[in-house]
Amino acid sequence: MEQKIRRFVEIQHNHGTISALNSTKSYLKNKYWNVKGGTQTLTIGNLSAEFDATTDRGGDKIRWMCNAEERFLKDISNELKDDDVFFDIGANLGVFSCFASQVVSRGHIVAFEPYPPNYRQLNRNLSYNAPSSSYDVFDIALSNSQGSIEFSSPSNDTGNQTANISPTGDSIEVQEIPGDQLVTDRSVPSPTVVKIDVEGSEPLVIDGLEESLNHSSCRILYCEIHLPKKSGSRPSVEYYGESQKSMLEKISKLGFDITYSEKRDREVHVKAEK
Repeated sequence: MEQKIRRFVEIQHNHGTISALNSTKSYLKNKYWNVKGGTQTLTIGNLSAEFDATTDRGGDKIRWMCNAEERFLKDISNELKDDDVFFDIGANLGVFSCFASQVVSRGHIVAFEPYPPNYRQLNRNLSYNAPSSSYDVFDIALSNSQGSIEFSSPSNDTGNQTANISPTGDSIEVQEIPGDQLVTDRSVPSPTVVKIDVEGSEPLVIDGLEESLNHSSCRILYCEIHLPKKSGSRPSVEYYGESQKSMLEKISKLGFDITYSEKRDREVHVKAEK
């Protein structure tokens, strides 16, 4: 990695930032993906998955996500069993769901993504990787109550990661429901592995899925805790009266041991196990 950084600095010094970025893009392309026709193949560890590449925006965002989330993608892929029920909450374009589908052959993938542009591409991406009987995709927001809520999105584009259910910015109305209610109604099976990345609404999701998370069969939780930025330009757990410390305590009270915690800028990536 140090050698690659030195190479980037060298190219930037001799040829400018644009050339350095293009060189980095070429390296990542050769290492992580192969574009063919309307799809692209991305590889993480020993697993490969297919993704839609019909638009530059969607294709570039998928590749960026794979690079940014490589550590957790590898970890989840290694931890999953073929009969697991994997909940991907805040699935975005489906990077985690698609790689999980390469492992979960006898279980089920359940993905939640309420933002319409992401939801549409998420469906396409999963269809490239698994039979429709092996997964469900819901265009709803998991929360701690049932009804509808204003779903904010600063920009109307595929792969947008700042879409959230806090009442800020331009908004659309989406359905919200507690995850436990879906499990109780038998709309979905009870999860065994859960990933949560919902741009600050983690407290609502966890409260609404408390019974399922507390169940002994739910053995691993991956959660991205979003803290406030200094500019206050995005929602965070503090909007719901929580902090990094209280969120870790909330997770621990559900019977999990925090086995990994890493702070990246204003995000805390957590792995918790039973």
